[in-house]
Amino acid sequence: MHLPNSKFTKLLLKEFVSDPFEAHEATPAWTFFSEQDWDFQRLEIAGRGQGDFDLPITKEQYTLSPGDRVLYYCYFYMQMHYTSSLYVYMKNQAALVPLLSSNVVFIDFGCGPFTSGAAFWEFCNQAAEDELLSLDYLGIDCSLAMLRRAREIASGIKGASHGMSCQFVNCLSKTNAYLNDIQLYLRGKPLTILINLCYVLASESVDIQQLYNFVRHLEQRFPKAQLLIIHQNPSFDLLNEKWYQLRKLINGFHSIQEEELTFSYQDEVGNRHHRFVRDRSVYTQILAKK
Repeated sequence: MHLPNSKFTKLLLKEFVSDPFEAHEATPAWTFFSEQDWDFQRLEIAGRGQGDFDLPITKEQYTLSPGDRVLYYCYFYMQMHYTSSLYVYMKNQAALVPLLSSNVVFIDFGCGPFTSGAAFWEFCNQAAEDELLSLDYLGIDCSLAMLRRAREIASGIKGASHGMSCQFVNCLSKTNAYLNDIQLYLRGKPLTILINLCYVLASESVDIQQLYNFVRHLEQRFPKAQLLIIHQNPSFDLLNEKWYQLRKLINGFHSIQEEELTFSYQDEVGNRHHRFVRDRSVYTQILAKK
């Protein structure tokens, strides 16, 4: 399926990805790394999307800062991941929208630069536009440099995002204060908690037992809430092994969708010379608490 770039998508990618990348100051380091080949930039600087973005990268006498590495990540991967997330949400609109209460908490593991958060906000505005949703977003990412970029992007679009609040933390142990606030001000109100796992379970650093314990903690803390888990990853079994492990651990959830999706999109950023990007495949499954 081809997913056209909406006006919001185009503005998001222009303002926060292509414009900052193209207008970056031509420092000696930036110039040196911009002259490296496409594979080096994508694999070494952007780290296949899984690098340690809190570390600078050095080649010869030149060093690229963590913030600039994050910008390279956005340039090479953000549109693909954003489009993938938006497609998964839109494709499953009929199943998702009835499960969204008037208060939605979106917990985004491996949130990166707010990619899925922005995609879910657009989904809510397109697919759930008749619903008056209050959306609370919590982004979790181990990279402080990535979280700085996520805050910039979230702050930049919040003027257009009615009823959305955003917080970011770099580890699960820092989620308690956020959950305390949610429990306090949403007490007695209908609540949907959506756990988003977009491209994160391919990472070697993810602790499945810790993630499972967090899901169980949410069940116990919010027993009346509708819990949803959305997983997506490239369609290779090796990259989905941790999802299979988590799925075996979780009881009390049923699958409302499981499939392999193929999508195409028009490169808006420029890393593929604005060509049509075809046939990107993703495996996805959505679980709901019974």
